[in-house]
Amino acid sequence: MAATSKQQILTYVVFVFLFSSFFYFQILHAGSLGAGGGIYVRGLMWCPALAAFATLALNRRSFRELGWGWGKYQFQSWWIPLFYSAIAYAFVWTIGLGAFGNPEFIKRAEDTLGWHGPRWIIVGLYIVLIGAYGLIGSLASALGEEIGWRGFLVPELARNFSFTTTALISGIIWSLWHYPVLIWGDYNAGTPTWYGLTCFTVMVISSASFLPGCA
Repeated sequence: MAATSKQQILTYVVFVFLFSSFFYFQILHAGSLGAGGGIYVRGLMWCPALAAFATLALNRRSFRELGWGWGKYQFQSWWIPLFYSAIAYAFVWTIGLGAFGNPEFIKRAEDTLGWHGPRWIIVGLYIVLIGAYGLIGSLASALGEEIGWRGFLVPELARNFSFTTTALISGIIWSLWHYPVLIWGDYNAGTPTWYGLTCFTVMVISSASFLPGCA
């Protein structure tokens, strides 16, 4: 007999932190997110998906409930960030808070591409390649979180709670999951722990209210 929806949510959260504990240990023991060539981080990012698979299997539910499929949203997820980023950059450049072709970025792009030339060619080539082929590598890691948080947790919460409560709970869980590497690892970019946790938590809970699937 399958557990109730709320029991499955609790089971899922327990599985997430249980699976993640192995990668937390590896990352914190090494003292860097880059340890293992980044494989520990990629493993950690797939723990939400593994927890979803385990919870569904335990309750004899189909993996199809995770909502896998291909459609307009995949294309929107590519061009919408480019669109709103372009607006922000155009605003900054127009009012003089910044200028096109940040020297540090250009240098990093040149080193990455192994090519030197006019700034607009370097930036254009970098954006095209990173936005196309680089996206594949990012998806290989980020997909694990999306399957878990948005594919399982959010829909399950939505069956039991309002939109606002769903966003808050999912955002809090999402935040807490990052805390070990923020507090004891090097994910925090050098700010005081209390400040980093506060800013990160506010950002994640805010994001949980408008990202696809509420979280």
